[in-house]
Amino acid sequence: MCSSDLASLGDALAERHRRVRDPGALAEAVRELQRAADLTPDRSIDRCRRYRSLSEALLALGVETWDRLVIEQAIAAAQQAVDAAPSGYADMANLLRTLGRARQLLAGRTGDPAARAEAADAYEQAMAATPAGHPDLPSRLSDLARMSLVDVTLAGSADGLASVDEHVRLARQTLATEPADPFDRAMFQLGLASSLRVRALFREDADGLDEAITRTRQAAH
Repeated sequence: MCSSDLASLGDALAERHRRVRDPGALAEAVRELQRAADLTPDRSIDRCRRYRSLSEALLALGVETWDRLVIEQAIAAAQQAVDAAPSGYADMANLLRTLGRARQLLAGRTGDPAARAEAADAYEQAMAATPAGHPDLPSRLSDLARMSLVDVTLAGSADGLASVDEHVRLARQTLATEPADPFDRAMFQLGLASSLRVRALFREDADGLDEAITRTRQAAH
């Protein structure tokens, strides 16, 4: 089978696992996607997409098995996807987000602060690569808010709180652009509310907590 056929087979097997939770299909998906990526020429535009698919499958396997080696393989594949992307690649933000998710999973598995910092860095890069007003921006803000929540909860660090302040600023800036889609606007409201709650928790900010409640109510209507 050629690399494109192997990639199609691997994607289909991974989709089967997502739908019916078939561990055998997921293991086979990893094998076929690895073969597809290995057979894809270095200069092919498909190389970054295939390594991302491989990383996503390994991530799913890592979540299920909590196997550190599998998680590290997911990180390696995600990094290869980023490295293989040509300059100006339109989907770079999603490649970086996958890398961030893999690093975040390793941080959860090991408790390593360096892994958390690397995950946050990948999420920051993903957000920087996402244009203002893009429908994926709420999820990028949410990724960063979750990482800051972990940092602040574990250490109560000034750096973590500063990150939360930055997320509040970015969320307000995004909402000021008046996203046209009601769903997108609701997601931005929830992202802002999440950051406001984190900040209020550690700064005893009653006004911030009240605003978080208001933003959550607005998102629900």
